[in-house]
Amino acid sequence: MPSLVRWDVGAGAAGIPVVNASVAAPAVLIKFRRVCRVLSVFMRPLDYHLPCDLPTPQISMGIRTESFYDPPMDALLNLLRTNAALAPAQLAPMLNQSPEEIAARIKQYENEGVILGYRTILNEEKLGVERVRAVIEVKITPEREGGFNRLAERIAKYEEVTSCYLMSGGYDLLVLIEGQNLREVASFVSEKLATIQGVLSTSTHFMLKPYKEHGVLMAAERNEDRLAISP
Repeated sequence: MPSLVRWDVGAGAAGIPVVNASVAAPAVLIKFRRVCRVLSVFMRPLDYHLPCDLPTPQISMGIRTESFYDPPMDALLNLLRTNAALAPAQLAPMLNQSPEEIAARIKQYENEGVILGYRTILNEEKLGVERVRAVIEVKITPEREGGFNRLAERIAKYEEVTSCYLMSGGYDLLVLIEGQNLREVASFVSEKLATIQGVLSTSTHFMLKPYKEHGVLMAAERNEDRLAISP
């Protein structure tokens, strides 16, 4: 594969040394490789091959080199995101580590705030639980210092609020709330949320039925939903 960077070091005019290009401008080389990777994605169906596999420049002047690829998420965290109920004894053989090492890593993630909590997804319809959920679009006035953060954090602290997100588009915050009945949800919107100074308007949408929540289907797959495979 041809190289696009000079790797030799020689002498120039008047004895001035020619500096290796990979050392003089590592950021340029890094940006070039990133552009090559992006182009290669679009050109892949045409079977083009770009010279993106350049050797990693080694810089020995105390300069920290930038990684060409974002580090992948820890395999332990991926497993816990899929099923947080997995115990260290179950995770240990999957990761080729002892249960004690897994437990210590989980505890460290909890102490560092990487793991913030665990949640069980329930089928409330089978339990006979009747709770009212609503999605509220909220427009607020950003503050000179802090922007949307202070108001968003204040709204998120209400116990009725289950999620709160800063959004782009026609409104500023997306707020998810739960209540025992319609009156409780309406009371929260009219008496707590809409009265906050800085809240300009709200638009409430009630959730009627969940079909998928946090990546989990709420109902078992039916046979008629599967496509028939002809021999």
